[in-house]
Amino acid sequence: MSVRRFQKDLRGKPLDNEEGFLEDVRQCALIAQRLITRLEPEPEFVRKLVELEARRIIVESEWKEISEQGKPWVKTLEKENYVLRIAVIHARKGERITGADLAFELKNRKIMLIQSKKVGSNGRFVFNRLQLLKLAELEAQLNSRRYPVIMHAFPQTYLCPIAPSKGAAFYHLIMMESSETQERFFHISEISFTLSNRKSVSQDEFINMGITLKEFDDMFWDCKIGAPDMKEELKGKILELYSLITNRMIVWLHVEEKSGYSS
Repeated sequence: MSVRRFQKDLRGKPLDNEEGFLEDVRQCALIAQRLITRLEPEPEFVRKLVELEARRIIVESEWKEISEQGKPWVKTLEKENYVLRIAVIHARKGERITGADLAFELKNRKIMLIQSKKVGSNGRFVFNRLQLLKLAELEAQLNSRRYPVIMHAFPQTYLCPIAPSKGAAFYHLIMMESSETQERFFHISEISFTLSNRKSVSQDEFINMGITLKEFDDMFWDCKIGAPDMKEELKGKILELYSLITNRMIVWLHVEEKSGYSS
């Protein structure tokens, strides 16, 4: 689907930041491509599939079709050694979307949520404090396996690092240094600590720090990061609540390895 067609199908309601949203979707697809490489020798098709489905689902008729089916999965792909299911969650259907995040789940092992952010033209990152708080709440819910309707008084402990094996919410920062792109992953506690009481942070505070793409990939598949997996229904409720409050769309990838195969 072309960008022009995509813009035309958005129920006549423009996005708050259309260009930024499309970039978020693209980054979700690129990270998915990277993470699926362990199982898929030609991962580029996964990137294209994720990006296409995430864009397509915004169309009003597609939302209606999925709602009537009563199932979250919009695409299921079965390969020789794994099954991939793609879901797109946007709790406030028909309202403007503020961005897109990636939820990547390895069935019966780990699940995590990633939000990409690209450095601004002034060399600074701007963070939304409400989103940061809701990411902390989401991580706590995934690890506690509880679904509170709302967390009225969330403790400030999220400012402190938690056990790496339970880290489930990360920022994927895209930086520019000497005309070269540098991508690093940071746990939300590291972002919160660095941000302190500011609204924006210079990329200089993140350059050459954090986790590289390869390190992040290795740590996830070795189950050194991510919250323990849980029942599908509970995961869906937790992700939908996060989407409802932040008005962000979630691209949810469910990966299930077939018996007899191992990454």
